[in-house]
Formats: sequence, C-alpha cells, structure tokens
Amino acid sequence: MARLSITLLGSIQVILDGHLLKNFRTDSARALLAYLVMHPGQPFHREHLAALLWPDTPHEEALVNLRQALYRLRQALGDAADHYIFAGRRTLGFSAESDYWLDVQAFTELLEQCHSHPHTHLRACPTCAQKMEAAVALYHGDFLGGFPFSASDTFEEWRILQQEDLHRQAMETLEVLAVYHQRRHAFPQAAAHLRYLLRWEPWREEAHQRLMHVLALAGDTGAALAQYEICRQVLAAELGGAPGPKTEALRAAIQAGEIRPYSGDGQSPYKGLAHFTQADAAHFFGRESYVQRLYEQVQAGGLVALIGASGSGKSSLIHAGLIPRL
Repeated sequence: MARLSITLLGSIQVILDGHLLKNFRTDSARALLAYLVMHPGQPFHREHLAALLWPDTPHEEALVNLRQALYRLRQALGDAADHYIFAGRRTLGFSAESDYWLDVQAFTELLEQCHSHPHTHLRACPTCAQKMEAAVALYHGDFLGGFPFSASDTFEEWRILQQEDLHRQAMETLEVLAVYHQRRHAFPQAAAHLRYLLRWEPWREEAHQRLMHVLALAGDTGAALAQYEICRQVLAAELGGAPGPKTEALRAAIQAGEIRPYSGDGQSPYKGLAHFTQADAAHFFGRESYVQRLYEQVQAGGLVALIGASGSGKSSLIHAGLIPRL
C-alpha cells in the first residue's frame, strides 16, 4: 500500500501512512497539491502556478501566495514532504517516482488497459469487464466535486475540463458494463449500473429505456413500469418535456406482455442481446442522437468516417439505425 493516498474523484482526501490529513489550513494548499499530482514528474515554473492560482493578483503578490501555499503543503505532509514535492528556485512539482496512489490515475489506467486489450468486442470481454468494474468503483463523484477554488477562475476552468472528461469516461463505462451484463442475462448487475448512471445523469432517456427493458427481461414488470414513471417525472422536471415515442412504445410493449422474461432456455426473447441488423431496426433504441447526426452527414454528401472502440456498436448503428432511414 502506498504511503500517500490521494482521492480527487468526489471530495479531496489525502491519507499519509494510514492517517487522514486535515491540517492543510487553506484551500490554496489543497489546490496546489491537486494540480501537481495530476502532472507527476512535471516541473512547473513558479510564475505559471502563481498565475494559475491567483490570476487577478499582482505578480509579486501571487508569488508570495504561492510560497505560502507551498509552505502549508509541506507542513501538512510533514517529514515526507521532500519525498513527494520537489522544489527549486524557479520550479516545483510532484515526484513521479514517489510512493503514492492517485484514484484518477488508477481510474484512467484501468480504462486504458481495456482499450488496448486485444479482444474481439469490448462489450463481450470478461477480462475488461473486471477492469471496468474496478474503475467505476473508484468513481465516487465529480473531479474535485464541491471544491471550487474561488480565488481563481483559471484553476476552475482547468478543474471543469478534467471533471467533464472523467465524467464522460465513467458514464460510457457504465453503459458498456450494462450491455455486458445484459448480454449475459445478469439483469440485476445491468440494472445496478444503469441506476448508477441515472444517478449522475437522470435526464438520459435512453438509459431509462434500457433499464425498463432490463427489468422487463428480469420478469419485474412492475419495476419496469415504475421506471417509466420515474423517467416521465424526471423529463418533466429537468427538461420540461415528455418521454419520446420509443419510450412510450416500450412502455406499451411491457404492459402488453410483449417482452417475455428470460427463461434461460431456447432463443433469447430480446433481439438486443445479439448484434443488430436491418431486421432489428424496430428494436434499436437509445442512439437516436447519433443516428440523426450520421444521417445528416450522409445527406450532406462527401466521405463520412464512423470511428469507435471495438464493440462500441458501430455496425449496429449503421445497419439498424442509419440504413433504414435512407
């Protein structure tokens, strides 16, 4: 176990030798640590860090503020400070060779391992599924959530960029895991990932649709219809809208008993558990925005390249989404 453990996904938390550090005294010291540890091994000019953290403060005063923040950071780390923070007259940084663990780094490395793994389809790879499960388990909240550094709009812009990128990766991973478990008829696990996704993005109608489908396949018609009602209420409250035609059609199909619970025998009653073809167009949902954008690009003429990770649904998007519209 690393001597220094830093959590930035959600609230910032720093643990040294098993003890939670609470003696940073100022947000500027925390902000400095967060920025440096996100760029391990990279030396930053003091002028750059001063301008990042205090952009509206006169240059010399900002450098004084930086020295104070560095002093408080060193105080918080105690005798271990020199092991983690390297500082010269002009530059300072976080040592990449030090004994530390960062949740953001662990999160991104797990997902990078999945994308570089030689599988046929990402959504059908047990090895990658385990890594993705471990990654989303680290996602306790938005990057530095609840930690707006009010002294600097520049730092806040950087924080938001990191937050949006990490959030996107987490949501995409939850979607892939939901499909992975659904294809294996592990409906409780699929439903759990979809509910976690909807916790962060409750307005995602396609996620509500997939959750309704999963619950119906699990034989819980009541929960599937209750999820429709949740979707309806959320869309009304968040967007001032109503469920779309596909959601309504799905609700009607569930009410009519057209989606039979999976029995474990014979052919799957749900075509979405296999790859989509043109014949499955009526059952293809949740990618409306992508189909529309692709359709518009094709209609505009010229070459259109559809790029995505293995198993991300490119073929299904073309055969069950685009081609039926042409």
